[in-house]
Amino acid sequence: MFHPDDQDNAWSVWRRCLETGEPYHIEYRLRHRSGDYRWVLGRAQAVRDESGEIVRWYGTCTDIHDLKLADEARRESEERFRAMADSAPSPVWVTGPGGIEFANKAFEEVAGVSAEQLTGTFWTQMIHPDDLAGVLETRDRAWADRSDYGYEARFRDAAGDYRWMRVACRPRFDAQEALIGYVGLAVDIDDARKAEQQLREDKRSLETLNRIGAQIAPELDLQNVVQMVTDAGVELSGAQFGAFFYNVLNAAGESYMLYTVSGVDRSEFDKFPMPRNTAIFAPTFGGEGPVRSDDITKDPRYGRLAPHYGMPEGHLPVCSYLAVPVRTRAGEPIGGLFFCHPDPGWFTVDHERIAVGIASWASDSTFVSAHTTQRDTVTPGAIRARGPTTHSSPTSASTDVGHAKRLLARSRLARKYSRG
Repeated sequence: MFHPDDQDNAWSVWRRCLETGEPYHIEYRLRHRSGDYRWVLGRAQAVRDESGEIVRWYGTCTDIHDLKLADEARRESEERFRAMADSAPSPVWVTGPGGIEFANKAFEEVAGVSAEQLTGTFWTQMIHPDDLAGVLETRDRAWADRSDYGYEARFRDAAGDYRWMRVACRPRFDAQEALIGYVGLAVDIDDARKAEQQLREDKRSLETLNRIGAQIAPELDLQNVVQMVTDAGVELSGAQFGAFFYNVLNAAGESYMLYTVSGVDRSEFDKFPMPRNTAIFAPTFGGEGPVRSDDITKDPRYGRLAPHYGMPEGHLPVCSYLAVPVRTRAGEPIGGLFFCHPDPGWFTVDHERIAVGIASWASDSTFVSAHTTQRDTVTPGAIRARGPTTHSSPTSASTDVGHAKRLLARSRLARKYSRG
């Protein structure tokens, strides 16, 4: 009656039970009257007399064939799911009431830990602290409603960096329709979110360029023009403050006058002397080109001259630094636009390109005749007394708006191709 593959083991277990008196419990296949083999559960319990001797055995044989087939089908389904999940390029997991019960290989690679370490509630340690409360609230609400749920949150990867992920979870139910957990999938959307953010910033930049260009074109007052340009630079770069310094030569051949300030009150600069021709400022006032630094205090040219050896005491904190020269149409340097931020690494290549573009507005508008025709000794006091000389060229200003827009468009195109 036993299936040939099960007979030896069934008898071996029975003999051991007879020798030891331990309960008999085994699954095996018996031939049914139909001629087919069916799985059964064999169980037997010894009955002992008052002295402890076994006097008889009581046993049962229960047909478990359908349950066995169902269990095998479930196991095969789980194996297929695991194989499919492990071949997926994105994190996939299965949860139960106690948290994660299964995590695929992609999840292991993202987290930088083994699947065993991911079980339970470890995943909550991966979510950015600012996002965790909202994620847990969304999950708990879905459990209560027995419904699908999803969210977007920042997950810490194996390198320790946070990346935006879009998560979708579907409920799991048992045979009695009780909710037993969820199956989850996460897709990395960090690059897409950054691209969307960049598009928003580009849109804002173009709107600012259009607005400032429209304001500058009819403007005839030099002070207003340069102030607009400085304000635009601060707005587009996110600088904490910005300033335009105008080249004014004294007897020593080096003096620069603060002309406009944006982002802070002008009084922040009034208590300090005007900058000198230091190695840091020379490329800007000399018209050599832009200077961009993630931390200007670490630049080898910084802090080499007495008496301050850097920024004077009480100066606004400066770490990130961006400076672009302002030239006349003839290419003569007449000053510089300076943008600063207290945090390191603030200014990007795109910020530099935009600053160069808007500097072209100042180039035409600050073509002060006193500077180009009277190269003799001029004092800052004389310039202040005389006030700004009015000069405007609406056509040129409009052209420079287009130039800045083209720089912005090229920077977007460069980012597109750099991402592949």
